[in-house]
Amino acid sequence: MILYKDIFTDDEMFTDALKCVTIIEGGVTAVETKMVVDGVGDIGVEANDDDLEDTAEKKPDVVANHKLFKMDGLTKKMVKKKWKTLTKATAKILGDKCDEYKDNEYKQKYFKAQKKAFKKCFDEVKKFVEEKVLPNFDNFDFYVG
Repeated sequence: MILYKDIFTDDEMFTDALKCVTIIEGGVTAVETKMVVDGVGDIGVEANDDDLEDTAEKKPDVVANHKLFKMDGLTKKMVKKKWKTLTKATAKILGDKCDEYKDNEYKQKYFKAQKKAFKKCFDEVKKFVEEKVLPNFDNFDFYVG
C-alpha cells in the first residue's frame, strides 16, 4: 500500500486504496472518493440526510478516514492574491527542510528531490490552478491533515 503524506506536516492524506490519478507528476493527484456518513459509529454507513443523527455528517470517505480538516473561509480572491506568496513559501520550506536534516543524508536527499520536483512542475501546477481550479473554484473543497 502506498501512503501519501503531506511533505510539511507528515500527516497522512490518502492511500492508493482509493482510485488515484496523477494529473501533474509531483504536483497534483486526484483522488476518487464517495460520500459517507461520519459520526454514527462505523464510518461508511450510507444514510439519507433526514436519517442523520445530530452529530453525524456527510463527507468524502478520504476526509473521514484520514481525519482531514476542511479549509473553511478560503476564497478565490485569496488564492489569486496569495498564489505567488504560497509558491515562494513552499520553495523556502523545502530549502529549510534540507537544512534541518543536514545530518541525515537520506532525508536531505529526499527534500532536495522534492524541491527539484516542485520547481520542475511549478509552471504546470500554476497553469492547472489558473485554468481548472480558479474558474471552477466553487466546485472544489480544500482539506489539510
